[in-house]
Amino acid sequence: MSNVKYPVVNGKKQCADCKQMKPVAQFHKARKHYTTSCRSCRAIYFAEYRQRPEVKSAALEYTRAYRKDPTHREKQNENCRRYRKTPASKSIRNAARKAWTAREKQKAVDYKGGKCVGCGYGGCLAALDFHHLNPKEKEGLKAHWSFEKNRKELDKCVLVCVRCHREVHAGARTL
Repeated sequence: MSNVKYPVVNGKKQCADCKQMKPVAQFHKARKHYTTSCRSCRAIYFAEYRQRPEVKSAALEYTRAYRKDPTHREKQNENCRRYRKTPASKSIRNAARKAWTAREKQKAVDYKGGKCVGCGYGGCLAALDFHHLNPKEKEGLKAHWSFEKNRKELDKCVLVCVRCHREVHAGARTL
């Protein structure tokens, strides 16, 4: 018989906080055993822990002491120069940002029907624009916002291809 209070049984373990049986993937592994609390309970605990006044004041004191010592700033600057500001890291961040933007635009295009309302084109994501029907209500779509945050603004728009969009603004086409 094991002396472990919450053993793993059939790939599941009971959380000490919420008392639910969860898969072991929901627990952090510390050396040879799993933690007693599941990931979600630990996240709640640590969020509450960081809000305690004594923890906040200790963190503030540590930060003040750290900033007073000039060698810490030099080490931080050296790490930035060495690791964070390399061309490779910038290209990785840029690629991730472009992929995220494309996913969010695809959600918005799908939300508006996926095709141009003028000609029915829907072949290339980059060739589709959002046209505001009433320019006075326009607040502007935010490229760095998620689809959910832009949904109100999308409701004021129609989906058009680049060619139809140019024709609408030139006065050659109406929607």
